[in-house]
Amino acid sequence: MDKKDVQLTHLIGYTLSKLRTYEWVRFNMFAREDIYHSTPGLYFRFHNPGDVYNQLAECVASFQKGELQWKLYLSYESRNKNYSLEPYEVFLARSTDEFKEHYDLKRILRERYNEICELGIEDIQTLNDHIEDWFNLENKMPIFPEDE
Repeated sequence: MDKKDVQLTHLIGYTLSKLRTYEWVRFNMFAREDIYHSTPGLYFRFHNPGDVYNQLAECVASFQKGELQWKLYLSYESRNKNYSLEPYEVFLARSTDEFKEHYDLKRILRERYNEICELGIEDIQTLNDHIEDWFNLENKMPIFPEDE
């Protein structure tokens, strides 16, 4: 599969598969049929990650060309050490006591919720290009379990 054949909702997941094999991944960054269903994000865990999470977190933190700031972090809610790549405002909202009690990002983000959904989707291509450049992945292929 070539990058040009990858749907926008799968693009960053496809690109990150060039770094390491996934142990687990929720590949869709947003729901195409309803972009306001949830905020855009990629949720995953690599097999044998080494130092790649730290490198990727640095890469994401340096992203300046988008409409939003993004954050890679170890999910608070994960028993399995899953990582989340989300807009920084979503990370902050998930960090609140209100979220821990109600799990309702729309309630916490209020009028920003729809805008974050829209701007986050707009950022996907640019963030993907930034990750590809940072790790020099443009001409690399995804890594499959049997390739490791």
